[in-house]
Amino acid sequence: MENEDKNLVESVNLLSSKVTKLSSFSRSFLQGIFFGLGSAIGASIIAAILIGAINWFIHSTSGVPVLRNMPAVQLQK
Repeated sequence: MENEDKNLVESVNLLSSKVTKLSSFSRSFLQGIFFGLGSAIGASIIAAILIGAINWFIHSTSGVPVLRNMPAVQLQK
């Protein structure tokens, strides 16, 4: 029984130190910076892919006579 109590106390102390470390201000601050940076990079990549797909679509439809004469899709050659 004494050995179980000792293991329980050690486990509680270990969990307490881990919770204190994970909830520290500096860790939360760095985690926020990395989250924001990752979100910005991800949004930039998605925007680049969408712009590239729209550009490809516009250039691929330039050979269609009906679409070529539309004012919104006129391309300079």
